[in-house]
Amino acid sequence: MSAAPLSLAVAFAGGVFGAALGGLPVFVLCGLAVIAGTGVLAATGDPGFLHLIAWGPFLGPHAAFGGAAAAAAFAARRGRLESGRDVLSPLMGLNSPGVLIVGGLFGSLGHILLAAFYAVPDPGAGEWTNRMALVIVLTGVAARLLFGRAGLAGRPPAGRRWRPENERDALPWHARPGQVLIIGLAFALPSAWLALAMPAARGMLFGFAAVSLVFLQFGRKVPVTHHVILAAELFAAGTGSVWWGLAAGLTAAWLAELFACLFLIHADTHIDPPAMALAGIWSLYPLLRTAGAFHPGAWLPAVTAFLIGVGGLALFTRLRISRA
Repeated sequence: MSAAPLSLAVAFAGGVFGAALGGLPVFVLCGLAVIAGTGVLAATGDPGFLHLIAWGPFLGPHAAFGGAAAAAAFAARRGRLESGRDVLSPLMGLNSPGVLIVGGLFGSLGHILLAAFYAVPDPGAGEWTNRMALVIVLTGVAARLLFGRAGLAGRPPAGRRWRPENERDALPWHARPGQVLIIGLAFALPSAWLALAMPAARGMLFGFAAVSLVFLQFGRKVPVTHHVILAAELFAAGTGSVWWGLAAGLTAAWLAELFACLFLIHADTHIDPPAMALAGIWSLYPLLRTAGAFHPGAWLPAVTAFLIGVGGLALFTRLRISRA
């Protein structure tokens, strides 16, 4: 990953492109590119399309999505957009070059951060974090500190931190803990299975999940699951166990809900909960491997997955009825 001037210029263009289209639409395009790139990789063994297009400086979420989210925060601060959390609206319609320039600057910033993080060597146990997800989180934090008005953790109404009102919740159909558990199971299990059954197709289900968000763009209440899929694939491929993959996918599902309540729902700019969940679960993997937690027996990962599912359900049910 290079931070050469030409790459930075392309990332600036990617941030402008993301802002012009809107964060979610450009992420859907990334999903399409991932599907195409995974097919090319499986057929030819060449990862170039994935590296340069899907995850590259123009369309990669660290530049395009991160730039779009920052541009929305800036537009809201300037009174040009109703909410800085709006990553659905194409900002080209605001007819404001300054908004697009902010998107470009954050696209370049995202690329610089990504190059810096790739300069940090990985431990032998695996990648130290999901670098792209961490960049999306950090540029979101930077945009909030620069353009937001509600502070880093937002300003929840009294007693509503864990029980958001529907009009504030970005995805109210994710609010019921049972719903999160079922959707986590339904996407983590096949993702873990496919990562082992067809290793060359890793990433394909992520692409499908990202593309499915086009329905969210049109107001349909679809699940957001790409973080669940990637976490399940990572742990399944790294351990050879579907059940460790299931445990990781469920953990990612619960973490995203936790981070949504802490950093998104009650705030006025977008910090991405799925990206936060991915950065967290990716960093957990090498720690667990170094600690020798991934035993080969089937019972331990299966029990772990069960405990994570039931424990998360109990915890979030308790939080939803609390007054904290």
